Amino acid sequence: MTEAATRFDSGTPPPVAAETAAPRPDFIEVEGTLYRHADYDTPVWSRANTRDGRWHRARPGLSVQYWSYSATAAWAEKLRAEGIRDADDIPLIRSRLWAGQVEFSAIADLTSPGWQVWLGLSPAALVADEYTRCQAAAERLIACGANGLVTYSAALPDHLNLVIFRRLSLGDWIERPQGRPAGLRFPERLMPCHLLATGHPRPELVHRVVYKTTVAT
Repeated sequence: MTEAATRFDSGTPPPVAAETAAPRPDFIEVEGTLYRHADYDTPVWSRANTRDGRWHRARPGLSVQYWSYSATAAWAEKLRAEGIRDADDIPLIRSRLWAGQVEFSAIADLTSPGWQVWLGLSPAALVADEYTRCQAAAERLIACGANGLVTYSAALPDHLNLVIFRRLSLGDWIERPQGRPAGLRFPERLMPCHLLATGHPRPELVHRVVYKTTVAT
């Protein structure tokens, strides 16, 4: 897919960061088709998360969802999360891969050095096994009105993920013809989704995934 992202200025005064006096970088808009695994009737959340993740701490009222810019990255994230390292185990997987259409404003592009400096995050911290710095950065982004962030996939660092900071409802999949009217937007509470496949990735993907490091105790 084309990873379309257009910069815009939100028009709100930027907060002054504790780490730097530099103004907050501009948000971007994201639009396109993204991918995620979910073995439920819907791949989107309308309730609060019950477990912490890289870019959120579970708390009442906060709903955060993780999507990938490619089906390959979505599969890689699943293999990393579940620790599936043996190629012989791949054909045993039966997982539901969803595609979702997104149109969101107020997204922080964390692949940008400006955002990394403003949040005090190094490129390595974006994909590190330890999540504390990412969680703190996400709280700061939420406080300044961000709807989400673009970041590198920890499982495949040459691919991108989109993290969405808001409750979403499942919408009907919409075929979008060439030349559709400019300014046609989804409500930002709605995400059109389609069940793409049920199955498993190519076994050789295990050799590309960056897995979590096991720490001896």
